[in-house]
Amino acid sequence: MNTIFYVAVMTVCLHGECTKFESYPFSHDVRITNCVNMLEKVFITKVGPHYDNIIDFDKDKPEDLKITYSGCDIDL
Repeated sequence: MNTIFYVAVMTVCLHGECTKFESYPFSHDVRITNCVNMLEKVFITKVGPHYDNIIDFDKDKPEDLKITYSGCDIDL
């Protein structure tokens, strides 16, 4: 029997260009609090650094960055 792992997944768009970010797999704990913690880690460690190099704060506004999906999904 295969072990089921979960990943926190977040899709973020800037000016219509979207990027999908994932956490490392974590096992069995799909409580909402754990999922939220994993999503926060994805945002801090992956989304933030990615967009730090892309966002031009002279022309872009914070509301231009849109999270279009976030949640914890099965990764078999």
